[in-house]
Amino acid sequence: MTTIDKLQNVLGRNYSTTGSAITWEPTFRKVINKIKPSTILEIGVWRGYVTSLLSELCQNVTALDIQDHGGVALWDKLEIDNIERIMCVDNNDKKNKLEKRHFDFVFIDGDHSYAGVEFDYSITKETCDYIFFHDYNDKYPVFKFINDTLTGTGNCWQILGNDTNVSVFALVVINDTMDLIGSGWLDDNFKRI
Repeated sequence: MTTIDKLQNVLGRNYSTTGSAITWEPTFRKVINKIKPSTILEIGVWRGYVTSLLSELCQNVTALDIQDHGGVALWDKLEIDNIERIMCVDNNDKKNKLEKRHFDFVFIDGDHSYAGVEFDYSITKETCDYIFFHDYNDKYPVFKFINDTLTGTGNCWQILGNDTNVSVFALVVINDTMDLIGSGWLDDNFKRI
């Protein structure tokens, strides 16, 4: 049973994936199953759908957001107990709470402004191995930030979603612990940018 099926069973008619990265569950599963992180940080939890999936794929998930949009209640309904929940009031609080913590994999889907994406990247890039950005397309400032800062480094890939040519994510390799680059694992859905 997929995470989307589980969410539908728990939430019933109130369940909608509109705007949620959970609609790309196969892409998440593919990336996480290959990297096999022992720790994951998600910045920007929203309704908690992706966090639910990440908690299936990794035993140590940290979910960080500025407010709870229903994720905590959802995780309680799903009886998920491997999520550390961190609420922040602002970027300084976020930086202090993440200081000196290492995560194998970081999923950035919080503040979608250019400055917000830049800040989240700046506080995680030194303490993680892989960063996964959501909303890498020209509708969002994350696209401009990545194109301005990370493309051309040899360590950044655009990920095309679910058998389409629509850009959905960008994967940045900070420390290639799983040798994704050398192994040839990055297939046709991954385009170096």
